[in-house]
Amino acid sequence: MQNLVTILPAYKKIVMYTAIGVIGFVIFLILLSTIMDVLGSTLNKDLLISTRMTVLNLIGNFLLLVVCVEAGLGLDAALQKVSGEIHIGSQELSQELQMTAASIRLGQSRETALHDLGERTGVPDLKSFVAVLIQADRFGTSLAQALRVHADDMRTRRRQRAEELAAKTTVKLIFPLVLFIFPAIFVV
Repeated sequence: MQNLVTILPAYKKIVMYTAIGVIGFVIFLILLSTIMDVLGSTLNKDLLISTRMTVLNLIGNFLLLVVCVEAGLGLDAALQKVSGEIHIGSQELSQELQMTAASIRLGQSRETALHDLGERTGVPDLKSFVAVLIQADRFGTSLAQALRVHADDMRTRRRQRAEELAAKTTVKLIFPLVLFIFPAIFVV
């Protein structure tokens, strides 16, 4: 049987090559859009890098706040001190803590100022931190002990998130291995 390309007239060859090119281009666009969707979600996550950095810095900042409170500073002064100390490492969190301390100094109730801190940032871990502060203030419990327990809880949650991401990594690696690595190994 003769090759199909040698039998077809010239104009049909052009049409066939054009169709193959269009099909290849469509496949390329589908793959590109899939990659862009994956990268788009990654870029959206990168836009929240300051939020991640805030979450990563929260545990250390909680412990610094515990040290300040145990040293005898009140919550307002401790917030001001911590915001000054963490300015280099986490500017966003430092600014939010300074705004909260300033609003407390200007006469806003501590509970409202702390609640506003949680609402402004929108970070779930920071909202739970604010809830712990409000609850400890409302019920008169030891602020340092509440913050220490909350920091331990956050450490545990952070470790669990890391383990969860590590478990998901193996599933994500299966498709690139099957599609790109294994065929190259089989060819060699």
